[in-house]
Amino acid sequence: MVSFSKVESALKQTEHRSLLAALCFMIVVSPFLPENGALSWIFAVMLMVILLTAARTISGRGHSFRIALIFGIPALLSQAGVLGTDFHWVGTVRYAATALFLFWTCGLLFYNIALRAHSVTLELILGAVNIYLLLGLGFAFVYGLIEHLQPGSFTGLEDMARGADLVLIFVYFSFISISTLGYGDVSPLTEYGMTTAYVEAIAGQLYLAILMARLVALYIGRRREPGH
Repeated sequence: MVSFSKVESALKQTEHRSLLAALCFMIVVSPFLPENGALSWIFAVMLMVILLTAARTISGRGHSFRIALIFGIPALLSQAGVLGTDFHWVGTVRYAATALFLFWTCGLLFYNIALRAHSVTLELILGAVNIYLLLGLGFAFVYGLIEHLQPGSFTGLEDMARGADLVLIFVYFSFISISTLGYGDVSPLTEYGMTTAYVEAIAGQLYLAILMARLVALYIGRRREPGH
């Protein structure tokens, strides 16, 4: 009989792969959703799957995980709430709680993967990719919150949304910002939007620089150990 500890260990070894698969699926599918606003519910379902998968990657971390649940439960419920209600406060909770949960998850993963790791492994690399993607997704919800509370904070939304979930557009804008491409088709008009955009650009560049330095340090340290 397979013990519970072995099953739990097997799940832990695939948690980052499952999260990366969910994130990649969202990225591949989301460009097709703005063409049909009636299918925007698919995006909400995908976000619910991502939130649940992300929660599994940080499960079992005690106090930090309980704090994540404080953000994660409202985020999960509000994703379902937007499918059946137009209340303004549901959207506010959705944007704020989801952003907080994603950022908190990024922080926990960065601490446990990048700072506490002792060697370069496949799980570390996959986890590092997940952090970058979750960071971009988290900023997308910050942009959504800004536009939700102060409509007209961004240009270029009218021609791109076509009745679909605005977060779809902000996911695009977020990854354009975090990678410092800046095409200009969507642009912030308010101080909140502009500040968030350049903070994301700085955070993205710092993350890549710190991650590369950490990976090189781990690799060199591993090579210096006896037997390597």
